[in-house]
Amino acid sequence: MTNRRDFETPHTPAQMKSLTDDIAEDRESLPDREYHRRRGIAKDLIEEYAPLQGLAEHTAPNCRAYLMPPSNQGPDGVIELASGESLTVQITVADQNDQVAMGRERLSEGDVTFPTSEKFRDPRTRAVEERGRVLTTRRARLEEQVTAIVARIQSKNDNFYEGTDILLVGTNIFLANRDLGYRWEEDLRKRIAEIGSYYPRICVYTGKRIIEVYP
Repeated sequence: MTNRRDFETPHTPAQMKSLTDDIAEDRESLPDREYHRRRGIAKDLIEEYAPLQGLAEHTAPNCRAYLMPPSNQGPDGVIELASGESLTVQITVADQNDQVAMGRERLSEGDVTFPTSEKFRDPRTRAVEERGRVLTTRRARLEEQVTAIVARIQSKNDNFYEGTDILLVGTNIFLANRDLGYRWEEDLRKRIAEIGSYYPRICVYTGKRIIEVYP
């Protein structure tokens, strides 16, 4: 079973991808219940290591990257370039809140959950319940995600760590611009430019690829 120290060891993007695949396929050491609840190594993998792997691959195939120890007060990760230069990376997520966490808890218990329903905890049983099946369009869902990314960046601007080279924001966006009538990448860049940032570079990891959004 992989442990946190493996994430803190410098690896090439290809080695990082192999490591993440091994963990994702190991359902004995990391059962679905723990994976959905994002505890321990699952949380580190989904919220930090996988996005860092995507950024490392986007940066250079021969670079090496690793996470800093959890106790580190500064950047969360480092990318070492072949030139000897190092890029420090602050990693955060834009798609997590109490409602999403309760939805993941329902999944971990084998229950059905809907992204747009209202989740609440039953005061008697402490189980997470849902009510409502609010319908939404793909465009509205995408606009909501863009707003969440901008809000997360603003939050990180307010808590900027000196010496950080890149802010990396993880989310899950699998919708293309096609047929939506909404160019979300353009809108995201425009909105980030309007608020500005202390970070020299900001990148978004969509779950599949890296998008450079600032400057």
